[in-house]
Amino acid sequence: MSAQESINRTAARTQRALVLRHLKSGRTLTQDEAQALYGVRRLAARISELRNDFGFPIKTETVDVGGVSGLARYSLAMTRSEEHTSELQ
Repeated sequence: MSAQESINRTAARTQRALVLRHLKSGRTLTQDEAQALYGVRRLAARISELRNDFGFPIKTETVDVGGVSGLARYSLAMTRSEEHTSELQ
């Protein structure tokens, strides 16, 4: 592996961790927010990795923001036990 490939893998790992921490806090995230908050320029790629490689249940909602339609807003889906717990409260 080249030095650049190693840097890219480390950056992707760091970005996944930042995105996951954000979503686990109960907040949603758009591409613009990810770039502004964490410097993540390829949010869709990080979301895909978290879903497909690590099994996180991330939902995508299409929203209109600032006159732009069709933007993706991501959130962490609640698990069955979390849904049940929130119903009890």
